[in-house]
This record gives sequence, structure tokens and C-alpha cells, in this order.
Amino acid sequence: MEEFMDAHINHQSTRNNLPVAPFFFPKSKPSGPDLVFFIRIDGDRVVPVFVQMKLHQGTSNFSEKDWNDALSTVSAAKIEGHAKNFRKYCPDNVYISMIVAYPTKWTDKLPTPLDLPKITVVFSKS
Repeated sequence: MEEFMDAHINHQSTRNNLPVAPFFFPKSKPSGPDLVFFIRIDGDRVVPVFVQMKLHQGTSNFSEKDWNDALSTVSAAKIEGHAKNFRKYCPDNVYISMIVAYPTKWTDKLPTPLDLPKITVVFSKS
């Protein structure tokens, strides 16, 4: 993960003169963020975002413990398990920790392509 972060912070998103992907998916062990990317703020400040994705099963809401457990996976201690010196890639020691939780229902079969929702994604380069 440090090589990914270094490329985006210090080398204009390149490594060995090749473009580096905008997203990084760390290994699941040790526990930590599921996704890492950067956002640009005020035109020149680049800030890392560490995301934990949680699949929520059942009809009840997440408990406070569930949220705290999820948030701990994007804490500095867990991030350091993947990138010991990650703070040197955080301008002014700023980074964003994010939890994305989404509900699901258990099913015994996969939906057919016709049953899947249609999604349109638009990317705009400004």
C-alpha cells in the first residue's frame, strides 16, 4: 500500500513511468481498510481515503458495536498494519476514514441478469 500511496502523493500517480490505478484493495490480512483512494482538495492538496465496506445482513440496524468495529478497521493502527509509514502521505496529518454499509438479504439462488437493477455511472473530467 505504501508504494500505491507514494505514487499518488510524490509521483503524479505514476510508478516506473506507468500510470497507477486510482484504487487500491489491500490484502484482507491483517485487518484494515477494504479500499484506498485519494481525493484532491482545493486543486493541489491530495488526501487519502480509507474505506471499510460492510455487508449488513438481516432486518435490524447496525448496533453501536458494529459501527465501532467497522470504524476500528480504518483507524491509524489498522492502516499501519498495511503501510507502516502511511502518515507521511497524509498532508497535515489529514486522512479520511469512511464506512460504507449496505443491506442484503440471504438468498438460495443468484438472480438472473434480467432481475439485476440497471445502474448508470457517468464520469466527468473537469
